[in-house]
Amino acid sequence: MRRPLTSLGTVRKVAWVCLVATAVGLVYGLSVGNFFAEGAAIARMPWGLTLLVDVYVGFFLVSCWIACRENGGSAAFIWIALILAFGNIVTAVYILRAVHSSRGDSRRFWMGDP
Repeated sequence: MRRPLTSLGTVRKVAWVCLVATAVGLVYGLSVGNFFAEGAAIARMPWGLTLLVDVYVGFFLVSCWIACRENGGSAAFIWIALILAFGNIVTAVYILRAVHSSRGDSRRFWMGDP
């Protein structure tokens, strides 16, 4: 049997790297930046606005996956609300949770429990 190109172990490692990188970035930004003033400035710049749209499109796509995986229940609503409130650090946590709960089954990772 052919082994998939990306195993769930690789997905777990990538999710941890993303979680740590996002956490470090958030701590840095919150400790030396001014969230409201700089956020307003970014929203006024064409590339800043483009990047914000890109981020929220990503949130929407991940939210669609979560809604399907969680069968649209209250758990999906909570995860999606957390992602919209706190960003991709929550996405990384959700992916780590999905990898753990899939018990190595890539179909269960993508689709959730049957």
